[in-house]
Amino acid sequence: PLDKTIQEALEKGASVIFCNEQDAKKYSDPRIMAVKDPMDSIERFEKWCEKDCHAKRITITGSVGKTTTTGLINTIISKSYSTLTRHSMSNSHGAILRGFQDLTPEHEYWVQEVGGVQPHYIESSAYMLHSDAVVLTNIGVSHLDKYHTQKEIFKDKSSLERYAKIDSVVIINADDPILKSAEYSHKVITFSMKDNSADYYCENIVTAQHGIELDVIGRNGHHHIVTNLFGEYNAYNVLAAVAVGEWAAIPLEKIAASISTYKPSGMRQNMLNIGGYKMLVDCFNAEPKTVLGSAKTLAQMELNSPGRKILQAILIN
Repeated sequence: PLDKTIQEALEKGASVIFCNEQDAKKYSDPRIMAVKDPMDSIERFEKWCEKDCHAKRITITGSVGKTTTTGLINTIISKSYSTLTRHSMSNSHGAILRGFQDLTPEHEYWVQEVGGVQPHYIESSAYMLHSDAVVLTNIGVSHLDKYHTQKEIFKDKSSLERYAKIDSVVIINADDPILKSAEYSHKVITFSMKDNSADYYCENIVTAQHGIELDVIGRNGHHHIVTNLFGEYNAYNVLAAVAVGEWAAIPLEKIAASISTYKPSGMRQNMLNIGGYKMLVDCFNAEPKTVLGSAKTLAQMELNSPGRKILQAILIN
């Protein structure tokens, strides 16, 4: 309810609340500002917040893999530049608006995950972000109940590229048929696990006790990369992150070293030791193939001693 939202904002110390004229009449607090179009006012305010900020903006979206890819890119970029980073999965329109308020003139980069739940949702952020680099991980079936077709999913996610700066780049998964066949208005950088003609390619993927290792072949040579990520599908996330790192003029050796320090946390691909048992916590999977990917990962993991591998899957509607 709007009244509850306004009250919570006041209690949390909001400096100003843009509110439609009718609802604003209910309050005497001077922090509530009556406007004709609250969303337009908020967006104009955010633009004002960023007027002296010139951070390059890296935006990441896709049906699966965007959170891990964002985490890897955050780790790589923040070790070389002053970087505005957001909490994992802070990818809503509201979270992005708050990001504008956190920008300072000292920031050199802003790494932002962008999520979509319905048509035009990402586009509402894209035209404000004006990305310098856009990463598209894949086009799946998440939120198909709202988008209805994968074409509409792609249309919304690719809006980040359409509204990007003139000299920006779009970094795409060339193994995704929708992304590969699409037309783009900016320079395209590709990554692939299957096509060695892509700008970034990998081979020799192995699963070790700590995670996967792989050889990445890129524009500036090749490098062996050690990760703390489980599941061969994470090679895509690594490739995307390497591509962004080199675009940002970071040496491949430093990119590899940064990736080796990244460890998932919370409920995403997090290896924990609980009561003497190893548990791979990988929740909030939005698509069947990600659940199957977790099962495959579990099957590939070696046991240090005699034991069993148990997969527990929970469906939450």
